[in-house]
Amino acid sequence: MNEKDTKWLNATFTIYIPQMRYEVLVPHERIQDEREDSLLDRTEIHARIYNLLRQFDFKPLEEIDFDADYEKGLGLDSLEWTALITSIEHEFHTVFEDKLYEHLRTINDYVSIIEKDFTCF
Repeated sequence: MNEKDTKWLNATFTIYIPQMRYEVLVPHERIQDEREDSLLDRTEIHARIYNLLRQFDFKPLEEIDFDADYEKGLGLDSLEWTALITSIEHEFHTVFEDKLYEHLRTINDYVSIIEKDFTCF
């Protein structure tokens, strides 16, 4: 393989098979395109969360602000908030790290994480 051919190959993946080792060069741009295609749209995420909130019946959907703090703005206690976040995890087939629960206090905080996570669907 000459220098011209390796210019567009930016990522190297190593595959280990017992007693053998293979290195495979993969175009970096192709990986990015696949990931961006698999990301969920923010509008779709909001719609699916609204559907979850309809099932919980905390308050009328018109009064729910995704930027509001869960205690002050939404009027939820920690148990209701945990139930909602667990339902969001189930809806998007993901699991949020435990350390996030302390720092993320709005629904939009979790929407931002889902929006960047290419494993959510």
